[in-house]
Amino acid sequence: MELLFVGDVHGRWDEADTAFVEAGSQRIVVFVGDLADEDASFVRRIATLTCEKVVILGNHDAWRAMRGGSGRGLRASLDLLGDDHLAWRARSLGGGVTLIGARPFSWGGEIGNHAWFYREHFGVNGIAGSADRIMKAVAGAPATDVLIGVAHNGPSGLGEGPDAIYGRDFRPPYEDFGDDDLRLALDRLRTAGRSVPLVVAGHMHDRLKGGSGVRRRTAIDGKTLHVNAAVVPRHRATNGGRESHYVRVVIEGGALLEAEDLWVDASGEVTDRCSLIPGGGADPLR
Repeated sequence: MELLFVGDVHGRWDEADTAFVEAGSQRIVVFVGDLADEDASFVRRIATLTCEKVVILGNHDAWRAMRGGSGRGLRASLDLLGDDHLAWRARSLGGGVTLIGARPFSWGGEIGNHAWFYREHFGVNGIAGSADRIMKAVAGAPATDVLIGVAHNGPSGLGEGPDAIYGRDFRPPYEDFGDDDLRLALDRLRTAGRSVPLVVAGHMHDRLKGGSGVRRRTAIDGKTLHVNAAVVPRHRATNGGRESHYVRVVIEGGALLEAEDLWVDASGEVTDRCSLIPGGGADPLR
């Protein structure tokens, strides 16, 4: 089963991207958020894709609402996406694989100042309440399925330096900026014996602030590979035009066989690929 993940979009989506995913061999396309700055007209472009897709919206997708704005753009975006918004939901893909959505709109770090937003818009109370919602989604998945976690921001517990997969790089103190609710849910799943071979998120961009380096975009935690898909900007210029970034994953028999960066040109040809599995080998987690 092939899955295609799209990191933080930030408006970088064009007709060539649409053509590539519409003609693709993937089972599903998964967007991990920050499509645009609470722009429902842009969300409509993703919502109307005819290939199967899911989205978990990011902090930029509630850019005004989370600052006390009207929330009009947010509500329109949620209406457009409907059940394709994976927040605190499960999406069975068949073949023994279920996607599990975590908390949307994460800014990273403490939920703190945004607790009111989740309570008002989603009836979710803090970290514990969000973790409970994730586990409720898991309860709807077949007990024998492997679970693929999908989030805007990844879990805490994967490193504290500015170049860590979800480390804060934009101001000191440089610290773990992952989501505690996702960490709590993953720990519960591990205790329950559920298989989670992969968690994909974004939010923390690959290029560190101030030009100080690049982020480590993978981490292994037990038998789980974590991938940060936020290569920003996801379009890069070439001599012949431009290329788009995707993360391609292949799962077979409950095992993670491939995880790789893809760069695709405007004609839909893969121009570059690089394994995201440490050592480049298949099935590293069993």
